Amino acid sequence: MERLSILIFLLLFFLSNVSASSCWIGNYGESFEDVLATSDGRVFAVGSSVLSVNLRGEPLWAITTARRDIKIHRIAFTSEKDLVVAGKGFIAKFSQTGDLLWMKKLNVTDVSVAPTGEIIFVFGNVVAALTPEGQIKWVKKAMKQNQSSLEFSGVTASEDKIFVVGYTFAPGEDYNAWIGTFDFEGNVLWQRAIDLGCDEFADKVEVSNASAVVAGVSGSQHAPWIGEYFVIKLDREGHLIWTHEFLPLNLPEKISESIFWSIKINDVDCNLNGQCLIGGNFVTLLLDESGGLSWAKDFSSNGVALTDSLAISAKNVILAFPVNGSESIGRDVQVVFSEISPKLIPSKFEFQNASLALENASINFVPLIAHGEFLYYNQNCSQLQSSLNTKESFVLSSATPEQTTTSREICGPGFMLLIPLIFLVKRLFKD
Repeated sequence: MERLSILIFLLLFFLSNVSASSCWIGNYGESFEDVLATSDGRVFAVGSSVLSVNLRGEPLWAITTARRDIKIHRIAFTSEKDLVVAGKGFIAKFSQTGDLLWMKKLNVTDVSVAPTGEIIFVFGNVVAALTPEGQIKWVKKAMKQNQSSLEFSGVTASEDKIFVVGYTFAPGEDYNAWIGTFDFEGNVLWQRAIDLGCDEFADKVEVSNASAVVAGVSGSQHAPWIGEYFVIKLDREGHLIWTHEFLPLNLPEKISESIFWSIKINDVDCNLNGQCLIGGNFVTLLLDESGGLSWAKDFSSNGVALTDSLAISAKNVILAFPVNGSESIGRDVQVVFSEISPKLIPSKFEFQNASLALENASINFVPLIAHGEFLYYNQNCSQLQSSLNTKESFVLSSATPEQTTTSREICGPGFMLLIPLIFLVKRLFKD
């Protein structure tokens, strides 16, 4: 019995290390707007459908509408392992197997789920919460401050508060990025305007070890050829931890005269190690816990997801590779990356209770047969020194998941570990 336990332990150790370093590019015939990875080893992507795959990229299930006219742009995961999706004109909750639980008519910009299961969302100048059953709990509307208005663009929930980002604007004045926090009853805790010198838009916010990582765009509306991405980390009380601006050097020539209006942060995700994956429309990059640049790739991302070992990007395909980067997927790109010193200015927007008409929506979802095609697969890509580091390397083969199963199970450096393992097992049972 003791020998059997040792054998099981060795096999589990071997298999876990093999899967941790795998990377792949999956083409599912869909375009995606957002993606998330769960702690139990599944990846969900949304766009014109809802797709579930495992960490090897193999499809589990998918749903869409009969007319293929659905547009879903955000997805969140609940503590009960249900899915909340926000699409054009609706917000809905599904079980982890794709069964519809409820659906409401709402145009939602961004959505998050609190630890209590309540669903927090923003649109326009409204931040609101639904109960887990889809009923309105509270609605807050930002009121004008003098001539200044507030527009929300992103929301996320930590263990004890809600972080909301957006931007302020007034006639004849600069845009300023904005961040505020609320408790789970909708009461504002603190709020700050972020001033980098000219114009700023805060696009997305994510929680990293109880702190807030805010990403957006800075530059000038009056001189739009000036523009950069920015990322800022604030502690739970709104104090600055670190700040950086960055811009890739390979931007298309056609946007050189309108960089400020052309670049955008589409998504941010952080893992328990404090690393953050930033998905922009011209670059995807990873920052370490101190805000340092780990790597930058030249592909754009609509949605990103980050685990302790895996980085995932979704757009026309889904890419998955080790968190420390891979020479086999994408091309490393040079970026101008520098520290900055923003001004954090206390703001005084008032938030009033508001009403919101909430009606049931009826959109008929049907099963979708997802035929995943691997454009690239390697189970040990983190150890592979490959020259396939250009965008052209994305289309490497037309292998199906079934065709790649055998090769990924027996090939690569991991196979060499089986030799001493086999001899060790034989010796255990011989003795």
